[in-house]
Amino acid sequence: MARAEVRALRARLGGADFVVAVDGGLDHCLKAGWFPDVAVGDWDSLKNRSALRHLRQALGVGAVVTLSRDKDRSDLHHALRAAAKLLGRGPASTIDLMGFGGGRPDHLLAGLIEVGDFAARAPRNVSSITWDDGDARYHFLSARLPRSELALRKGQTVSVFAWHSTVRGLTLTGFAYPLRRATLTPSSGGLSNRATKTRCVISLESGRLLVVLPRRLNYS
Repeated sequence: MARAEVRALRARLGGADFVVAVDGGLDHCLKAGWFPDVAVGDWDSLKNRSALRHLRQALGVGAVVTLSRDKDRSDLHHALRAAAKLLGRGPASTIDLMGFGGGRPDHLLAGLIEVGDFAARAPRNVSSITWDDGDARYHFLSARLPRSELALRKGQTVSVFAWHSTVRGLTLTGFAYPLRRATLTPSSGGLSNRATKTRCVISLESGRLLVVLPRRLNYS
């Protein structure tokens, strides 16, 4: 990690009520000088294996959740369960994920499915779930999380996709192609909208919605 990346990560971790490090993400936490509240993984991508021992000594055995490499669900699935338990202990109401794609499209897709499923069953005290993987920022809406207010640049590209099932009562406010209580089926129908205001609102009545804010657009 470059120094600027370390500083940026340290700033984001400093604003969190709880931190869950997932597998190799523990390396990044420690480089930023930050001990997570919980570390979860099978440790196949962790470089600093001694970090687990130090974490157990500093925070207790329960701070490290070691998973089998032969498992049915991803590390992220188990990390989200750990985050839900932490949210029950304090005032935090948002879940903000970083990384996880690892440059593999299958990991990215699996992660989006896991987070979308979690959003549909999110604890009552969760108000938003976002994920930043460097290439895009994702927002997850469901009947449990029916509304998202976005701070955007005018002209910024935003795509919305019905995720897993049909979305009903979809309203888009502040976009070039607005909607009001529309129905969106799983398709490319919500691809490449753009913001016309700096404050945009997306809401739904039922279903699961994936909102994608691409970081870079390259048509060359």
